[in-house]
Amino acid sequence: MSGRIFISYRRQDSAGYAGRLFDRLASRFGQSNIFMDIDAIELGVDFVQRIQEAVGSCDVLLAVIGPSWLTVTNANGNSRLSDPNDFVRVEVLTALQRDIHVIPLLVQGAHMPSEKDLPAELSAFARRNGMGIEHASFDSDVGLLVTKLEKILGETAQSPADDEDWYPDDDYSNQFEQSSPLPQSIQTILPGTWLVDINMPTPFGMIPMQMNVEVRTNGTFQGVAPTLMVQGQWNISPLQQLVLTGQQSNGMQVAPYNVVIQFTQLSSDQLSGFTSGNEVTVWNRIAGNNW
Repeated sequence: MSGRIFISYRRQDSAGYAGRLFDRLASRFGQSNIFMDIDAIELGVDFVQRIQEAVGSCDVLLAVIGPSWLTVTNANGNSRLSDPNDFVRVEVLTALQRDIHVIPLLVQGAHMPSEKDLPAELSAFARRNGMGIEHASFDSDVGLLVTKLEKILGETAQSPADDEDWYPDDDYSNQFEQSSPLPQSIQTILPGTWLVDINMPTPFGMIPMQMNVEVRTNGTFQGVAPTLMVQGQWNISPLQQLVLTGQQSNGMQVAPYNVVIQFTQLSSDQLSGFTSGNEVTVWNRIAGNNW
């Protein structure tokens, strides 16, 4: 397979979506053909040159744009997109200069930036045709993206045998008993009972919610809140993100449940991080593994 794809994103802006996107594209095009997070840059190496080489080796760059992609600033309060050493700027600019396919992906209601909003060197980015990817329609949106990528890369569509393990359909009855190989360090920490605090962002501020969550060694989980119950499978993505897929019910309606959590702090008794919906979450252990 010759086609390579580079995923460009800001961690504080769209890490959850980028992680889910990586998993889905890796299952279709192969993990070795998806580039993301050029973190392993050796000491003494020019990181700008290293990023340019990585982007230049790809055929497509996917620019994941969340609500703060354009406005995020550095420690001095200056726009990061105007910083010549900003990773995202280097990635997008390299792709534009080398005439690589650049596809903006708008997530969480983000809007496409206009030419006047961008640094002059990136103005051509505003003319690139993009598409939206929403949490509620993630599977269908990414399915459309995969079809477009297949045409660009000249690939023939196929359905990997393990694709359903990551994105189950509405029949969950048999899938709850499945499990997938997990990194040992995460596998030994997660099983047990947790009191999960979730702070959900709204236009009026953060709204807190608590949920008791049981994480089982067989790869299943169940969470109970005062007005909500969720259950399904848990897995660990190649990016070390916790992926929860299943169903949720408020007692009257049942709907799919798909959440990706990027933990930034991890210990045996407390986990903290943020979700694909930019929710801040803290997990406090109540009990150890009973399954």
